[in-house]
Amino acid sequence: MENLEVLSLFFKIPELGKVKTRIAKKIGKEEALNIYQYLLKTTVKTAEEFTFFRPVKLFGFYEGDHLNQIKKFFNFKMGWRFIPQEGKTLGERLKRAGEVLLNLEFKRVVFIGSDCPLVSVEYLHEAFQRLEKYSVVIGPSQDGGYVLLGFNESFKERLFLLFDNLPFETSKLFDKAVKRLSFNKFYILPQLFDIDTLEDWQKYLNITNMT
Repeated sequence: MENLEVLSLFFKIPELGKVKTRIAKKIGKEEALNIYQYLLKTTVKTAEEFTFFRPVKLFGFYEGDHLNQIKKFFNFKMGWRFIPQEGKTLGERLKRAGEVLLNLEFKRVVFIGSDCPLVSVEYLHEAFQRLEKYSVVIGPSQDGGYVLLGFNESFKERLFLLFDNLPFETSKLFDKAVKRLSFNKFYILPQLFDIDTLEDWQKYLNITNMT
């Protein structure tokens, strides 16, 4: 039977000066690019490993103009499908991607970004398991946003609740989304943190003993 679940990675094509700009202001564009490349490789590896535990389809929604630059990050034998992001805001881009995937008749959809190397195979597995019972699953980040967002087909006509007029890329996103979802059946995963600043990166290095 054809698989009806999809794991979707939202990412930027690694280009000098276009990724991790807050980090670049402190340590330079080249080091910021190296950090982003590490984060992307780590996230892709986790996503690909996850397919051996749960046979989801893999989609990559990308921002940038040079798709050929991603060859060293993805194992194309894993069946990745790549689609450019469309929309002015992150909320618009996520909503359009969600609509595309639901129109392809996927039953459960999970989005992750490339900024949280702490998202594990186990974390992804719990997200998909919860979507068998809950309409929406959210993995909150310590900065008030998300590290993971998922929904199932029952939420198709209510995607606006997840994406329209919400303060994406701010510290208020999670709280406002939860208030809006209060009359819906949703599940909150354990809180993680993503890598937006040099302090976030140093914190990650400390807890993983990377030197």
